[in-house]
Amino acid sequence: HDALPIWNKITGERRKFVHFTKYAPHCLPWYIKSKNDLSYIEQALEAAVEVSKKLSEKSKIELGFPPDEQNEMQKTIPLLSKTKNGFEWKTIELPQEIAVTYFEPKLSDEAAEELSSFERKGTLECKVFRIPFPMEDKKNEPPRYPAILLALDTDAGMIVSKPDFIMDDEEDLKLFDSFADTFFDQKFLPEKIKAFDDRTVNLLKNFCLQTGTPIAVEPVREAE
Repeated sequence: HDALPIWNKITGERRKFVHFTKYAPHCLPWYIKSKNDLSYIEQALEAAVEVSKKLSEKSKIELGFPPDEQNEMQKTIPLLSKTKNGFEWKTIELPQEIAVTYFEPKLSDEAAEELSSFERKGTLECKVFRIPFPMEDKKNEPPRYPAILLALDTDAGMIVSKPDFIMDDEEDLKLFDSFADTFFDQKFLPEKIKAFDDRTVNLLKNFCLQTGTPIAVEPVREAE
């Protein structure tokens, strides 16, 4: 109840209940059902009330919050730790920016040897796509936007990869396994692979290295 006037001031709406939505990577925004998530929201609202009270006494910069404009010199931000008597104000260092990394799976030695014995033909253009339509994977879980690795044979003008829509936290590994299974099933290897983004390059570079298949990075072509 204490947080409602703050919400009304921010949104300009009165007598409205706040609707919280859960956001997870590659998932449709969904209902909050987890007790842990509800507990975090409760603590966040209580902390918001505490901050609001402090802002009536001091400016946000005095409290340790960054100014509206980006400040690269800002190294710390306030941290509110809940206690029996309210909140204890501390500071916490901002984390370093996390560099983008990609999964780089490998074939087993036996799999690489068997694949290398297959006939080579054609050039494949490959790219990982995120399907823009969510699909339900598990009951009571938010629908996910599946990933698929498409491999197009440019000589034959046809898709040779398996139509596997991956909805899993280990999707890169499963995309890689599905890609490798394509060649075990069809008993061939491409003469060359073209990849169109960093994720696809890193996903396939060990496959290409282990099977002696050249891989090239190609710019994404604009649709005509």
